[in-house]
Amino acid sequence: SLVTFGSSWEFADSERYRPFNLYAASKRAGQDLLMHYALRGLRILKLIVFDTYGEGDARRKLLGILQDSCAQGKDVGTTLGEQEIDLVHIDDICMGVEAALHDLKAWDPANGILVLGLGSGRPILVKELILRVGQLAGKEVRAKLGERPYRPREIMRVYRSYRGPSGWTPKRTEFQASVDPAGRGRNLDN
Repeated sequence: SLVTFGSSWEFADSERYRPFNLYAASKRAGQDLLMHYALRGLRILKLIVFDTYGEGDARRKLLGILQDSCAQGKDVGTTLGEQEIDLVHIDDICMGVEAALHDLKAWDPANGILVLGLGSGRPILVKELILRVGQLAGKEVRAKLGERPYRPREIMRVYRSYRGPSGWTPKRTEFQASVDPAGRGRNLDN
């Protein structure tokens, strides 16, 4: 068996393959190469990962920038915040990998690669994330909405057309919308 990790950025503002950047394209290229081995009998699992977070994460990602700004009482320039983000805690990702491995055991490689998503299915808008960070910290994030322009080809809507591992649901929900606005996403077969 083999496990690989993909990215939700493979589906930029789309429910079909449309890579946001070279990194995302390389994820799909790897999947295409591995298909040969799956069809020869190797069980292969590809997990599509969304935005992850967790304690001790030193990457300069949006959540950390907002939390640092809030803790230090400093202004932070942001976009208008209309884009969606789907944050999943690293502990939930680990539990999702474990659940997906159980699905892989029953997978027939004649069907190709088993592709599952590890998104929450309940993304939130960035402007809502800004509010949530402030609420959890007990003070306002000094965000200057609209100070930064959107990137070219900014991803405004997260990918939703995936199936999650059987029986898996993220337990950490502090950065998830209370209701999925599209009513679609995680665990489509459950």
